[in-house]
Amino acid sequence: MQNAKLFPLGLILITCISLCGCGGSGEPRGEATGRVTLAGKPIAEGTLFFYSPELGWGQETPIVDSQFAITLEDGGLPPGSYKLAVLPALTEAVDENGNTIQRHKPSSGLPPHASDPASSGLTAEIQAGKNELQLDLSATSPRRSR
Repeated sequence: MQNAKLFPLGLILITCISLCGCGGSGEPRGEATGRVTLAGKPIAEGTLFFYSPELGWGQETPIVDSQFAITLEDGGLPPGSYKLAVLPALTEAVDENGNTIQRHKPSSGLPPHASDPASSGLTAEIQAGKNELQLDLSATSPRRSR
């Protein structure tokens, strides 16, 4: 009976490991560095989220003084097309069990559409090697094409 309860947990764990991989495959990776602005003005702090619908994969990195960097030392990014989102900066909090966790700060001054890769209007093409990006987030939601 105990094994029957652990089976779903084991299946989830195996699925996560197979999707994440172990990073040693030697496949090309890209670095992404650059600047994020909101209507041309620097974003003091935040979190930049890269999401690739084709790869079903995403990674986030902090924005500090408008600058961000995902380096090969961080694991880099698989080459491909990415949709981006800008989220509030992360902060540490303590949950009800006394565990330290990370949460996004509640107030950031970012427009609502910024937090969704589908509506932010920000995209990036990542190539193997170095990629320098200048990202300007619109203060208003960009029109969606149909």
